[in-house]
Amino acid sequence: MPGSEIALSPEESHHLLRVLRACPGDALRVFGDGREFAASLVRSQRGIATVALEPRLEPPPPPRVALWPAVPFLKGGRTEFLVEKLTEMGVAGIIAYSAARDVARPGQDKAQRLQRVVLSASKQCERADLPALVIAPTLAAALGAAPGTAHRVVLIERSESQRLGEVAAILATPASPHPAIVFATGPEGGFDPAELEACGPFAAASLGPRILRADTAPLVAAAVILHAYGEF
Repeated sequence: MPGSEIALSPEESHHLLRVLRACPGDALRVFGDGREFAASLVRSQRGIATVALEPRLEPPPPPRVALWPAVPFLKGGRTEFLVEKLTEMGVAGIIAYSAARDVARPGQDKAQRLQRVVLSASKQCERADLPALVIAPTLAAALGAAPGTAHRVVLIERSESQRLGEVAAILATPASPHPAIVFATGPEGGFDPAELEACGPFAAASLGPRILRADTAPLVAAAVILHAYGEF
């Protein structure tokens, strides 16, 4: 609450004191659990920073649609890249899943690394509400990880399915019963037919005749849907 003092975690204290080189009296912004406050650095002791909270700030509202991109694990740090950019775009949650044709397999510390990316990206873009991060073992599990009312869409390249922009325009109408959308994109090798069959009902959609890289398609899809809802 305003007027109170809080001690930051060792990690955040290190970032504030050693990386940003903040000094007592410096103005700050502190956020968490969707709340944001003006603050100031009061003191540092044994590497721990203490800040005083000032009036609460009003962060930008979340998008009108709760987006849940389901993205496969990709090689070369591209999963981290996607998590960073999707966080910046304001998605409600990010689901990283193991695809049948995955080239990369996540290590045991992958979830922790991705969570650090979420936190870092949220700080950089001044986002007070961190997106949820879910690790799913399969595509079917990924599509089921979003809220139960979410509309389920799978992006299939070069298909005869309806274009995603058309699907999004329909869902963005006031009469739409789906305030949340989970959409899945495939790995470098594309979806396995058995993988899709195991998912149960979903809406197939296309991003057009061109083949997009596995780290491009999720960002294009998110932008198309957010535009349909008037966010861009």
